[in-house]
Amino acid sequence: MRILHAEFRNFRNLTDFGIEPEAGINVIYGDNAQGKTSVLEGIYYLCAGRSFRTRYDREAIAWPQNDSALTSLDGEIEKENLRHRLRVVLTEQDKHVFVDDKPLARLGLLWGQFNTVVFTPDDLQLVKGSPTVRRQFLDMELSRIHPIYLYNLQRYYEALAQRNALLKQSLSADLLEQNLAAWDEQLAGYGAEIFKHRLRHLGQLENEAAAHYRTMAQNEIEALTIEYQNFLRTSEDLAVSDAHDRFKTLLTRSREDDIRRGATHTGPHRDDFVLRLEDRDARDFASQGQQRSIVLAIKIALVGMIERESGTPPVLLFDDLTSELDELRRSRLLTFLEGARQIFLTTTDRRYFREIPGIRKSFRIRAGQLIPEDT
Repeated sequence: MRILHAEFRNFRNLTDFGIEPEAGINVIYGDNAQGKTSVLEGIYYLCAGRSFRTRYDREAIAWPQNDSALTSLDGEIEKENLRHRLRVVLTEQDKHVFVDDKPLARLGLLWGQFNTVVFTPDDLQLVKGSPTVRRQFLDMELSRIHPIYLYNLQRYYEALAQRNALLKQSLSADLLEQNLAAWDEQLAGYGAEIFKHRLRHLGQLENEAAAHYRTMAQNEIEALTIEYQNFLRTSEDLAVSDAHDRFKTLLTRSREDDIRRGATHTGPHRDDFVLRLEDRDARDFASQGQQRSIVLAIKIALVGMIERESGTPPVLLFDDLTSELDELRRSRLLTFLEGARQIFLTTTDRRYFREIPGIRKSFRIRAGQLIPEDT
C-alpha cells in the first residue's frame, strides 16, 4: 500500500496543503511547530478516519475558524494494484468519511482497510504510561488485524455500560439479581472472546518484538518479555467456553461489591500488560534508551504482523524519532527502513539525510507550506 497524493484544507496549520510522495522513503524536515507532525496526522486520518494525537476531532480544525472554510482531507491510495479515493470532512459537530465517493455508515468499516503504523516520541507512554494507554494500544491494533475483535469489543462495552447503569439503580434485590444475571451472560460471552484474542496476540507480539529488540538494543543479552495481566489471572490458553465460565464465576463473586460501588470491577476493561527486561519491569528499571528500543521493537513487530494478516505492507509514519535515538539504534532502525514499501519520516535536522539510504523524495516545511527539494 502507498499514498499517491494527499490534500488537506484548513487542517491544523495546513491551510491549503498538498503532497505527492514517492514509494520508499519520504523525508519532511523543518523547525518545530511548522506542521511536520500535522502532515503525518493528516495521512493517518485518511487511512483510519481518526487522529493519533487526540480523541477530539474538533482539535484538528484550523483556528481561528472560518464558517465558509471546510476542514477536509482528500487522498488517493494504491492497494493491491487498485486505486482508492479517500475523503474525511470535519466539522465542530461531526465527521464524514468517504471511500471511493461513498459515505461510510460506520467508522469501523474503514478500520484495518488502509493500515499505517505510527512511531512518535509519545509512544514511550506504552512503557511508562497507565494501563489505559496499553489497553487502547492493544485494542486498536487487534481491531484492525481482526475485525471480529472490534465487534466483540464494541458489544462488550455496550453490555458493560448497561450493567453499570443497572448497578446504580434502586431496585429490589430479586429484580436486581435477575437483571444482572442477563448482563453477566453477555459480558462473559464477549469478554471470553476478547481474552482469547489478547492472549494470542500478545504471545505473538512478544516473540517477534523480542527478536527485534535483540537487534535494536545495544546490549543484546537482555531478554524482552510481555506479561499479560488479565482479569482471569491466568497465562493458560483456555477454551472460549472455559474462559466464559470463569468470567461468569468472577462476576457472581464480585456482585455484592459491584453493587456497593456502583460499577463493574472485573473484566477485560481492567486488563494490562507489563513489558519486562530480564524479568524486571521496564517502566521502573529500563533506561530511556532501552525504553525507546522496546517501543521500536514492538512497532516493527506490528508491521510484520499486519502485513502477514492483510497481505499488504502498511505505510510507516516516523515523527522525529531519529533525533531521539543514539547512533547505534538509529543505524539499526534505518537498516530496517530499507525494506519498507512507503515511509514518511519527519526531522528537524537535515544532517540525518546523510544517514538514510534510498531517500526517494524530500520536502522542507515552513508555516504549513511544503517545498519539494532534490534529494
